[in-house]
Amino acid sequence: TEAEAPQEMSEFGIHRECESEPGLCRFTICGALVESHHAHQLYDLIETAVNEGIKEILIDLKKTTFIDSINAGAFVRSFKACTEKGVKFQVKGANRLVGEVFHITGIDTLFSCS
Repeated sequence: TEAEAPQEMSEFGIHRECESEPGLCRFTICGALVESHHAHQLYDLIETAVNEGIKEILIDLKKTTFIDSINAGAFVRSFKACTEKGVKFQVKGANRLVGEVFHITGIDTLFSCS
């Protein structure tokens, strides 16, 4: 029989929490970012927040188990969109595996992934 993936790897979600003051929007990503539609979902949510006038985006990766290179590209696209509109872009809480993907792809040179 096929082994089942650990439950935390198979469940995915993005939780959005925005504050009108001081203009911060936090996105908590849970599970593994490994499907191409996850990249589109993340970018669309960030783009919506930026268009709503948010001044700072914080992506919390404490509950993110893994990210593939396609989804890592969504971070670059989101970073560029934020930078163009003067919105601060931060990524926090990356585990070792996620940090390695950001390092291998060079994304960690664009923004801090602590």
